[in-house]
Amino acid sequence: MIGYRGSFILIGNTPVSGVFVGWDQFMERMGGVWEELPAPSTTRFSEVIVDGDRVVMLASGEGYALKGRQYTQPYYAFVARVQGDGFSELIEFCDTVEIEKSYFGKKLVPA
Repeated sequence: MIGYRGSFILIGNTPVSGVFVGWDQFMERMGGVWEELPAPSTTRFSEVIVDGDRVVMLASGEGYALKGRQYTQPYYAFVARVQGDGFSELIEFCDTVEIEKSYFGKKLVPA
């Protein structure tokens, strides 16, 4: 999916957010988290919009995160740049509060 030197960007300030260049760098950060998941989450794409080398993919996702907490992302958007047989850039827009709650057990409380 991501080309050898392509970048994956996960928005926000979560422990897994950031810019990753190449699949190896992404797995260095995410590998430990993924190993603890009871099963991979499911992503369902509802619409794909293509304009030249740019792609927008609308999706939703669900599954179980760390310690069996339910993970639900009803609205995802991925924006990508296509190069060759893969993406040279893939940006994931999601609810980062859901990542904090499901994966890291944090709670959102009033200020």
